[in-house]
Amino acid sequence: MKSGRMAAALAALVTLLASGNAAAVKLQLSDEAFLDVRLLVQPQAQARQDGSADGDGVGSDFYLRRARLILSGNVTKNISFFLDTDAPNYGKGGKYDLNIFFLQDAFASFKIVPELTVDTGLIIAPLTHHTIQSAVSLNTLDYHAFMVKYPAGSNKVWRDVGVQLRGLFLGDRFQYRAGVWGGRRGESKRFDGPTALPDINPNGVPRFAGQVRFNLLDPESDFFFGGTYLRKKKVVSFGVAADYQPKVAATGAEVRDYVALGGDVFVDLPVLQASEIVFQVNAINYWQGDLSPATGLALFAEAGYRWKWLGGVVSYERFVSKTGAGHLQAYHVGLNGWIEGHTANVKADLAFEQDCAAQKKTRLADAKTIAVFTLQTQLFF
Repeated sequence: MKSGRMAAALAALVTLLASGNAAAVKLQLSDEAFLDVRLLVQPQAQARQDGSADGDGVGSDFYLRRARLILSGNVTKNISFFLDTDAPNYGKGGKYDLNIFFLQDAFASFKIVPELTVDTGLIIAPLTHHTIQSAVSLNTLDYHAFMVKYPAGSNKVWRDVGVQLRGLFLGDRFQYRAGVWGGRRGESKRFDGPTALPDINPNGVPRFAGQVRFNLLDPESDFFFGGTYLRKKKVVSFGVAADYQPKVAATGAEVRDYVALGGDVFVDLPVLQASEIVFQVNAINYWQGDLSPATGLALFAEAGYRWKWLGGVVSYERFVSKTGAGHLQAYHVGLNGWIEGHTANVKADLAFEQDCAAQKKTRLADAKTIAVFTLQTQLFF
């Protein structure tokens, strides 16, 4: 791109941002190149049973669940990029620490042919449909994050630096994602007091992950999947996935291979004149060693119905840990107000959680059920 054109584009961007009148900013830099600047803000208010300072009363909290600056665009029609930052849970518990501000995604995509796109950079690894859904388009208030059990030190908010291949084939009926990531890197000479612990990934073997999907109706061709498409697509898809890295799952003196196998069903269908149903089930089996509370089966299901601007959603999540220390179970009931679709909405969620890890229990029957109410507004512009 010529320097004069770049200077003009940057000047226009500064002017638009400084004016305070811009929503999404899209700068057309040439016939094929453009820059899109967007902002995602998700303030939350939360009330938690037994969440007060003395542990006996209802605790309240107000914070920014997400605050993201998003830059994306095209260099040419076949070369695109995506970059965003985040400051998750800013202000939660009265903590206003800007050290939580970080780079979350940063990758370039090279479309070789319709059946092959290469992504490289800081990328979210594929597992089930839910793990690569956009936070902007979730049907529930938030992710079922307790169901994702990646090894410690192998990722940053499910992202890692790597290379991924993805594409659609056989008339868009099938799609795939497969790649290699750094994962957890080698750590030697670890000590626990006077005792030396085994090395972690001593040979520096990378992480491998991949997913294959079958699309019964419309394909989902974007990098991030939708949690709900608000009647813009008809989706019925089925996926299977695998994730592997050797000698990275450490529990005390035990170091084992990490393996995860997942499967899911995702349905989003417009019905009648102004309604939509959304349904998904995800299951992931994790192996991280016999001593790890993260070894076990994760399962969640959610179902939602929307009529015009008002929607309801229910969900259930459960993790059955091999050791018992990681058992978790939760029920959610939510109400969504789609004021301006994904641009502006309000979501309320009432959850009933049993978390053995948080309560230092080994049986769900012994874990107290905690009620949590969360209210969130979203602005994406």
